[in-house]
Amino acid sequence: MIEERHGESAASGRTRRPLKALGVVIALIVVASLSLFLLRGVGFYLPSGSKTDGPLRIEYRTAEAFGHRQTIAALYGKQGLLADYLEAYRRNPTQDSQALFTTHDSEDSKGGTFFYDAGTGKVTRLADPSDIHAGESDELWSPGGRFAVLSPAEEIHLFNIEALTTVNLSKVLFADGRSRHLSFRSWSPDGQRLAVVVNRVPGQPYLSRQALLEVSAAQAVALYVASMSDRSRGLNWCWQKGEFLWRSTPSGYRLAAGPAPADGALVMTEPEFPSLLRGGASG
Repeated sequence: MIEERHGESAASGRTRRPLKALGVVIALIVVASLSLFLLRGVGFYLPSGSKTDGPLRIEYRTAEAFGHRQTIAALYGKQGLLADYLEAYRRNPTQDSQALFTTHDSEDSKGGTFFYDAGTGKVTRLADPSDIHAGESDELWSPGGRFAVLSPAEEIHLFNIEALTTVNLSKVLFADGRSRHLSFRSWSPDGQRLAVVVNRVPGQPYLSRQALLEVSAAQAVALYVASMSDRSRGLNWCWQKGEFLWRSTPSGYRLAAGPAPADGALVMTEPEFPSLLRGGASG
């Protein structure tokens, strides 16, 4: 009986050792998580600099805990704090008081993309970060600053600054209501139209040709210009700068195909393509 009790005690001791080690690991994880929470929630931050850009000011701070370091940016306007956990921003080059910015999610607020007008002090939410993003393109703003292109890869969201409205061109340009993947190419010099390329229809095989469209920014209506045969380097290599041009006409700038591509890619007109567009027109 004594030997059995000793045997039970030894086995119990062997069982408790891994349990004790597991408890130590769990305690360390809890302490580390609590420390990071305190750093973010209570504000134990180390200031690490600031930057002023027109009416905007960006304040940087660094949080540290157990070897983890995070730099966090906060965006301020004339009225004070606009957003914490700033991801990207773009100021309107022709309207110094206006800017678009995107933020990350935080404990206190949901991230998104916003428009700020320092003149009115108003901040307008446009969409969640997964939908549109303020840091995708250097040509985000149209000449004149009336419109902005957001998320120019695969989907194009066109923001009208005067109306404070956003339209997804990938979903509204086509007569059948199906969404197409679009790529933004450029603004017309007067900022009234934009050049986009139709890449493909989601759920269908890649098209063998890439269509160039001229889109009216005010009306969100497209005109078909021409098509180009796909290149081996991928869909987005079609209709690069220099392969199309904007021509000045009495009705404004109009989009046209440029010189024949040097690599032999074929430029052609597809008579059936305009029927795919809402309005069914070609340039």
